[in-house]
Amino acid sequence: MRKTRWSWYLLLSSIGVVSAEGLSWSTPVIFPVGVFVLLIYGLHYVLIVDYLAARRALTLRSLAVGGLVVGITTESLLTKVIWNPPWDEGDVTRILGLGLFEVGFIVMVWHVWLSMAVPFALSLTYFGQTGIVSERQARWLLRALPLTMWMGASIQSPDLIPLALIGIPLNTLGILLAARLYHRYARRQPLTDITQMTLTRRERRVMWGLVILLYALITPTRADAFPSVGPFVLGMALVAGSFWLLRAVARADSGRTPLPNTLRYTERGFVRYAGRFGLASIALVIAALVLKPVSAGLMLVAILLSVPVGDGYLARLAWRLRRGQQPYEHRLAPSVVSAAEEG
Repeated sequence: MRKTRWSWYLLLSSIGVVSAEGLSWSTPVIFPVGVFVLLIYGLHYVLIVDYLAARRALTLRSLAVGGLVVGITTESLLTKVIWNPPWDEGDVTRILGLGLFEVGFIVMVWHVWLSMAVPFALSLTYFGQTGIVSERQARWLLRALPLTMWMGASIQSPDLIPLALIGIPLNTLGILLAARLYHRYARRQPLTDITQMTLTRRERRVMWGLVILLYALITPTRADAFPSVGPFVLGMALVAGSFWLLRAVARADSGRTPLPNTLRYTERGFVRYAGRFGLASIALVIAALVLKPVSAGLMLVAILLSVPVGDGYLARLAWRLRRGQQPYEHRLAPSVVSAAEEG
């Protein structure tokens, strides 16, 4: 069972990192050159999923808050992006010392939904662990993912385009191999219950030890990027708030993990989708380049519009949890909601 569990975590981490870093072009090629990024994110993913699975609280909103934890912790202490992003040429808009785009979009929109919520919901659903999204919702999400290539080509450096296009087949191959490894062990000892994802006490201690070591080694780098006391304290308050929100939503959603549905992963279906994703990505990249600077303007407007929506969602969730109210449900398929209520 341990081999099945760890191959499952490897698969989840691969899909999550490709979504968070690969689709954003931050690390266009995950396999093999960005494997260190897989380790950084993977440590966070394992501990968060372990925490939620133990409470049967693997829901779309709990995964979204898990993405918030990943985003605010990595983009603060590890990369210092929320205070002093490497791309700052003196034109970063700040509020109380925090970058508006860096916190409002990268952390609270991109990481929330593309670090965990969307990729993990799709993975858990397609691999038969839970029915977080319906088949129709899953297919719409998959169709929308190539649009990230439009975003990358519109606002990122053109120098990254070759790497991004090379990364598509390499990252896809990495996920395919991880899925094959998981199936190899799952055929012998399948995960028949969500709590079987949880770590043993020893494994949990090792993972926490690795996370502490990771932060001890990386946090001192770019020490000059740390801000003055005020913005630093505010950033750490956001980190603490993300942990509080994860604990609160896990408590509210305890026992509400949706039951598995009939949607299943097949290798042939994955390869077919990968081909469509690659062709759509190439077409969208070309279109974005041809339409520049119009595409860049449209994408910046879309990002600005997503900030109040994404941040407002988290604020509303935190407000309801703070007041002890039951958070509102996402508009999922009726079968998913009824399964959650039965749990």
